[in-house]
Amino acid sequence: MEKRITIKGVEYPVKHCVRARIICEGITGKMWNLSTLSAQYSYMYATILAADRSCKLDFETFLDEIDENPAIFAEWQGWVESELKAEALKFPKKPETEEKEGEKN
Repeated sequence: MEKRITIKGVEYPVKHCVRARIICEGITGKMWNLSTLSAQYSYMYATILAADRSCKLDFETFLDEIDENPAIFAEWQGWVESELKAEALKFPKKPETEEKEGEKN
């Protein structure tokens, strides 16, 4: 099921994907991660832009709405956490020792 959020009465699809990560890196100028609140808000915005390439929502309007309705962010946070968990199950990390052994060959 596609996730959607409503901002200023308009429904926007959101998408957790490589495109969203790249958009987020372009916004922040840093490698993608969700370790800070600003990184999470930037990624939330990027998930909107990634889901709809013709999206006209500007970052200031987005932030204003999140300030006024923090429940939108809380709902998105729960969704992205579940997406990250599902991704971790699909693509488990190799144990560090395995990676080092593979580098020797």
